[in-house]
Amino acid sequence: MLLLTKSNSKISSRRQMKLKKFKDGHTGFTNNEYRMVIETSSVNLELKSEDEQDVLIDSFQNFLNSLSIPLQILIRVREVDIDSYLEKIQTEKTMKKKKYIKLQIDNYTNLSKNLSQETKYYKEDLCSYPYKNLDRTKDF
Repeated sequence: MLLLTKSNSKISSRRQMKLKKFKDGHTGFTNNEYRMVIETSSVNLELKSEDEQDVLIDSFQNFLNSLSIPLQILIRVREVDIDSYLEKIQTEKTMKKKKYIKLQIDNYTNLSKNLSQETKYYKEDLCSYPYKNLDRTKDF
């Protein structure tokens, strides 16, 4: 489905993927095909009641069945390092004068450190919608 071509020479990604242009979140390829990528959010089903889980699953199934175009769903999970963020907060703590604010900052950074040690991952959900323009005289 992707328009990738293998090449031994070092050329730009744009030329290798045969990209024509980007506009308003749409990607145009040279063969008049387009993609729109949308970032979505996820739902933790384990935190929902059984009835809520059933409703969510049924709704998602109905959504997928209603589509007349192919859909690509990408779920990317990657590790996130928050150490620099926590260092910045500790630096800002030195500028605070009130003890209770410093204590709250300490509590927050300790909690954040503990949480980041248990779970160091960030999840990103993306959907890609393809479109083929049959009218070659017009572009998006």
